[in-house]
Amino acid sequence: NAAALCLTSTLEGNMPPQVLEALSFGTPLVATRLPTITEALGELSDQLLLCTPLDLQEFTAALHVALSCRQWVVDRQAAVARFLQERSSPKKFYGQLRLALEGAPALTQAA
Repeated sequence: NAAALCLTSTLEGNMPPQVLEALSFGTPLVATRLPTITEALGELSDQLLLCTPLDLQEFTAALHVALSCRQWVVDRQAAVARFLQERSSPKKFYGQLRLALEGAPALTQAA
């Protein structure tokens, strides 16, 4: 039951797992605007409280919003959480794998 997750990274190689965890638990997220987040989410990233890296004033203002308007922030971020859950669901993965394998040539074992 964290009040908010603050992610102040200025560089990430992938979508930070902390973002996924916070959103899946309904925790308000305040993070720096990283390409790994905005590229993965597209326009949905506008639903998050993302700030310019190293801009302390913008970050503290966003944190104030997250703490004072918690439910509003959680509601806005819910669409992002749903998108990420659907994108990474095992059912979807195995469905796509099945379709890919249906078109693949039969595998044979070497004798």
